Amino acid sequence: MPRTFEQFVKERQYITNVSESTVRWYWCSWKAWTKYQPDFIINARQAGVSAATLNCYLRALNGYFRWAGLPVLPKLKQAGKVIATYAETDIQKIMKGTCKGRAKTLCLLLVDTGMRIDEALSIQVKDIDFDNLLIRVMGKGSKERIIPFSFELRKVLWRFKGEKTGLLFQTRDGRKVKHRSIMRDVKDFLLRIGAKVPERMLHAFRHTFALNYLRRGGSVFHLQKILGHSTLDMTRRYVQLTTDDLVKVHQGYPCYRSSVKIGMKLTYVYPAWDVANFSATSWASSITLPYLSFFGLFFGLKTSSAFESFLRRSNAI
Repeated sequence: MPRTFEQFVKERQYITNVSESTVRWYWCSWKAWTKYQPDFIINARQAGVSAATLNCYLRALNGYFRWAGLPVLPKLKQAGKVIATYAETDIQKIMKGTCKGRAKTLCLLLVDTGMRIDEALSIQVKDIDFDNLLIRVMGKGSKERIIPFSFELRKVLWRFKGEKTGLLFQTRDGRKVKHRSIMRDVKDFLLRIGAKVPERMLHAFRHTFALNYLRRGGSVFHLQKILGHSTLDMTRRYVQLTTDDLVKVHQGYPCYRSSVKIGMKLTYVYPAWDVANFSATSWASSITLPYLSFFGLFFGLKTSSAFESFLRRSNAI
């Protein structure tokens, strides 16, 4: 007797212990498989299904084909798109915006922690450690992890929590909020405050968090743990985007010479590769001229007359 797709799903559900979301994904992929027969890939592409969506279907279908001893289908080549993120001005609008409901709190939670939307909607009030600034979430594959959050977010969550018990984000009868309802609330809030709504509106908060974490010198391995990625493959997408940012910054400045300006006076010019030759024996001695120039080069540092005097007394100039 041929092994059916229903048998495959039940085995994955009861033996492998996949989540309900994974089960829905399996059946959604199978529905697409039956819809676009007999030439699945060709018919789906002609119907306007993107390569990324088809590859998503194929991951589920190929899992069944391997289980049933059938030949698998090759994945399609898909274009590498720039990950959508929120601009810094839009984040400031969100922080300053007013909202009586849950939309603003959810936006700040997502951009401050980088968690997935389903993880955020599943948070229980008891999972939030306000003393140690930690949130316990249940991620994909029923993998639990602990995520840190900021002092500013603690204020927002404490006010929003009030006397609630159970779910942090809940309906009037205490049930979990549906994705469609929260997407409508967040989109209305963003449009009302004049923020640009990017593609994949809710997931873009996660991308924004990851990108800014790396821009500020965060470790890729720490980011992997915070985001709940099982491998670095997904995290590398953010690393590549940060590399592009550094290239743009580098192209905006001459790479062969750097300088420090104090007021309008040019005090010293040296090869840019000397930047790496500074030593740090103490805080005062570590503020050498190359060290100062490095930060001046990338962050537009300008020294005041008082700071110049301090540097001269410390033999930095």
